[in-house]
Amino acid sequence: RISTLDTVDGPTPADDGPAPIEPSSLIAGHYLCGELLGTGAFAEVYRAVDAVDGTQAAIKLLKLSGRGADQAHISLFRREALTLAHLDHRGIVSYREHGYDSVHQRHFLAMEIVEGEPLWGLRSVRQILLCMDDLLAALAYAHSRGFVHRDLKPGNVSRLTERRDTWVKLFDFGVAHRDQVGQRASDRQTQRSMRVGTPAYMSPEQAAGESVSVGPASDLYSFGIVLYQLLTGTLPFRGKIMELCVAHMALPVPDAVFLLPTAPAVEDELRALLRWLLAKPYHARPETAADVRRVLGGIVERLAPLGPTDLPLDRPAG
Repeated sequence: RISTLDTVDGPTPADDGPAPIEPSSLIAGHYLCGELLGTGAFAEVYRAVDAVDGTQAAIKLLKLSGRGADQAHISLFRREALTLAHLDHRGIVSYREHGYDSVHQRHFLAMEIVEGEPLWGLRSVRQILLCMDDLLAALAYAHSRGFVHRDLKPGNVSRLTERRDTWVKLFDFGVAHRDQVGQRASDRQTQRSMRVGTPAYMSPEQAAGESVSVGPASDLYSFGIVLYQLLTGTLPFRGKIMELCVAHMALPVPDAVFLLPTAPAVEDELRALLRWLLAKPYHARPETAADVRRVLGGIVERLAPLGPTDLPLDRPAG
């Protein structure tokens, strides 16, 4: 996925919008665009080659309509770029640059290109826990730098393998923001009530639209939803947007149904961890990602002598 730096101010494109990007177009004078990797409501991502050094990159281009809302989208786009520019971690997509391409009238963000596998390919509890530990390391780093992701979900994580080394990469910091939990009210930014994130993975405070209450423990709630899904093969809550928001705010999380036939004690530990992560009150959850890593590390150690490296995970059909 993608991101970039600098505070280049470009004009808001005309009402007819920017011209489409043609194959082999040059962005910022040196990124040769190739295939379209993905598109969304407000941006599209292309594979590109940097003509200066021959390296591959991902180029994220903001799609603008010329309406008044564009300035808000430009601000969010720049904020994503500046967030990535402040983060340097193996488990987080790397920033290259950002700015405004006057030829194509597009705001762009150039990032490391991430070509990995989805988390769904994990077939054992040990694999799941080791990859989730990597994800926690990336979160711990981002939180230590003062950033909360706010949209943690499997679609924003890739699993990479090189030789015998496997790790995960977190991307899409488009709605990330500075942690405001614990600051004095007078020091907080004034924000209108709004829901930010993906409803199936939202923390209770995000579901309630409590922007100033969102902090590291909000990401850890979303992490708990991802872990629950990987272990059970399903989400704890399903439904339409408002149904999901109400469920995260008020409904008890269903017991996680999965079986480790040779490690029933580990089953209990994992369920206890999920209950901790998915507590409704913010301050009832783990305070830091490092706290969760310590618990996960102990569980992985106890798994080691219980059977083969890839301890099978049995889940209910469907």
